[in-house]
Amino acid sequence: VIAEHVTTRQLYAANAFLRTASRVLLPLCEFKARSFIDLELAVKRLRAEHIDPWLVPHLPLGVVVRASGSPALYHTSAIRQRLCKFLERPMADVADAGSARASQPESQRLEVVVRGERVSLFVDASGGPLHERSWRQGGAKMPMKVSVAAGLLMSSGWLPNSFSNASAAGGGGAPRALLDPFCGSGAIAIEAACLALGSPPHCLQERYFALQQWPAFEPGVWASVRGEATERTEAAERRRDKLRPPTIVGSDRDAGAIATAQMNAARAGVSDLIDFHVAPISTLPPPPLPPTAHTAGSAPSVPTARGLVLTNPPWGHRSAGSGDLRNLYARLGQVVAKHCPSYSLAILVDDKRLARHAGGTRSQLKVTIGGKPVW
Repeated sequence: VIAEHVTTRQLYAANAFLRTASRVLLPLCEFKARSFIDLELAVKRLRAEHIDPWLVPHLPLGVVVRASGSPALYHTSAIRQRLCKFLERPMADVADAGSARASQPESQRLEVVVRGERVSLFVDASGGPLHERSWRQGGAKMPMKVSVAAGLLMSSGWLPNSFSNASAAGGGGAPRALLDPFCGSGAIAIEAACLALGSPPHCLQERYFALQQWPAFEPGVWASVRGEATERTEAAERRRDKLRPPTIVGSDRDAGAIATAQMNAARAGVSDLIDFHVAPISTLPPPPLPPTAHTAGSAPSVPTARGLVLTNPPWGHRSAGSGDLRNLYARLGQVVAKHCPSYSLAILVDDKRLARHAGGTRSQLKVTIGGKPVW
């Protein structure tokens, strides 16, 4: 997310509350540079007003460079070295620039975009990637990023506040049950439960953000954001007691993955909202759709909201040992059609032909994972 033309509070709140962002970048400056001499002169001219207020003095600087179309500024390593020299900062390994859980930063992160003669500098306000939730621990092979899981849920209609509206209005149009038959470490199911409650994605008492160490950091504004996070957390707990929760089921044939998912759900505080169990897709019973609201003394009405099967089956490198993926996807489509006729099916694939084997006909969302486009 590029935080352009935002207030200080909006910048801080973006880091605290956005569920689908990987990082929040603050634009610092933009200038023309045909050579490294131009780059040095521009940095010296703009440094005091536009760059230094956002960089921690003497802290190592990790520089990410994306260069294209420049006959001179194309060597990314040279750009990194020159910028650290011009800004008088030791150069840090980009992979180690920032930590989501460290109480103090070990380095900071600057992003440089070079398009022809145009150079843009951005400072990373997040530190560690925002998909790193405090409840997420290791243990799963190629786990889905929680930010991607949130994007899949939102694009499939599993939206914040839809459950309170559905309870009050008798069902609404939002899905009232969720099934993930390839749940792995539980990212989709856990994020679905957090969205249903309306809880914030991060515990601000446990997570460090790079912006907290900026020379231009405003503690009073950050205290306001932390107060709002506390209010949202308390509101989520009240909502847990008052609202009829959606049905959320996660399954996987890997017992180790299910054990990890259960531990993650417990750390996230939503283990009571999710039913995890070990099962292949062929033996998976569909979770029942909750009845819609009805008046006292009358029979429950037929649910007006469908359920949702949302899952991330094996594909690409994840498909090793899975056999013919066409058969796997076809079997998934058959099980959903037979046992979950009131459910929508949404799957993440790197090849749209696989989706057609499962009955998929429409692309709802396109994202990039590890440089690879997926739908």
